[in-house]
Amino acid sequence: MNIIQESDNNRISPVERIDGVAISFAGDNNVITFSKGTKFSGCRFTISGNNSRITIGASKYGIYNLQVYATHSQLVIGNDFSCWGCDMRLHEPNSEISIGNDCMFSSEIALYATDVHAIYDDETKTVLNFSKPIRIGNHVWVGRRVGILKGSEINDNSIVGFGSVVNRKFTESNVCIAGVPAQIVKSGINWDRRNPYNYDLFVKSRDKAQ
Repeated sequence: MNIIQESDNNRISPVERIDGVAISFAGDNNVITFSKGTKFSGCRFTISGNNSRITIGASKYGIYNLQVYATHSQLVIGNDFSCWGCDMRLHEPNSEISIGNDCMFSSEIALYATDVHAIYDDETKTVLNFSKPIRIGNHVWVGRRVGILKGSEINDNSIVGFGSVVNRKFTESNVCIAGVPAQIVKSGINWDRRNPYNYDLFVKSRDKAQ
């Protein structure tokens, strides 16, 4: 049996659907858990095989055009996630993506915890590209047209610049990474959801009041 369930103040209740999400199952024992009040629009979850677990925390922001493909995999998204368009691929069994709290995703983003198709040594036929987890920390801003590949890690309070391709672990926090492949281009930074003008007004008003 496949289960869709809603979480509300630690109470879990089964539901038939998630508004704003088209869900298709081709397998058994898959569980999707989301939080009551989180707004979805134009999203699609395609779950094949068995035993996938998808958990999405409560968010006061909208989650738009999130596409998830999972096969015997695990996806965990923390609280206050926002998204304008992201394609998450967990086609390979035991693929894993974890995203922390208060992350902001732009549009045309791709997270591939698997390469989907095999690459192998021509002589030994040994597979060279098995799935590796993608881990994204808390308060991470991912810009438009970013690709995040298997085995990647992005730490807290970081920014991934427009058009970047992330293919390795960045264990440093408070960094801006950009480029193909992505590299650290600035350290000691943080970001805010307000635009630069409004954030500057906020800081000046706060400083004046102190």
